[in-house]
Amino acid sequence: MLWAVPVLICDVGSVLLRTSLDSAVEYWRRLDGGPPGLRDATQLSDDALRDFRIGRLSESDYVQYLRSRWDWETDGDTLRAGWDQSVAAVHLDVLDLLRELRERGWFLVGAACLDPWQEQRCHSLLHEPHTVFHRVTTSTRTGTLLPDPRFFAAALQGTPAPGARLYADARPEHVAGARRAGLTGHLFRDCSGLRSACRSLLTVVL
Repeated sequence: MLWAVPVLICDVGSVLLRTSLDSAVEYWRRLDGGPPGLRDATQLSDDALRDFRIGRLSESDYVQYLRSRWDWETDGDTLRAGWDQSVAAVHLDVLDLLRELRERGWFLVGAACLDPWQEQRCHSLLHEPHTVFHRVTTSTRTGTLLPDPRFFAAALQGTPAPGARLYADARPEHVAGARRAGLTGHLFRDCSGLRSACRSLLTVVL
């Protein structure tokens, strides 16, 4: 008889970390006024950023694109320093819960739809992500973004079977995509809600 191993896949950028490109825009404005014509961070969410996040656009090419797109005379260090502000902090209560789940036998997968700069910032904040997750599935490696079914398929590769599979994310469209992929979806709001979702999925006391 196979032992059922529960699996938790969670979006690193919304469940474990606080990520927002608004923080980058605010940093640039404080420093030198920021890119001319850039009103808010939503304008950064374009095809170039998508290509950067899935590995189709190199770091140097993306820097050149931003300078050209916004007619912005800034150095790469300033641009990168602002971008680092978009990954601000770790939800320590969630981090403690993930470590607890791992100790209790859960298999943990991080889902990271982050660009290369945010990935590096994530590593510096978490120090050693592999001590939290058994593995991390990234958009830069899969060439896809959430909620693409191919991303979920990549995240599930190598996970133990049989076992319950829970996906947690703060974005409703990602949770809906997970459910279409056959996962139990949890819309993340706080750590206590995630704990309850794990508890309700299985008959274990956390």
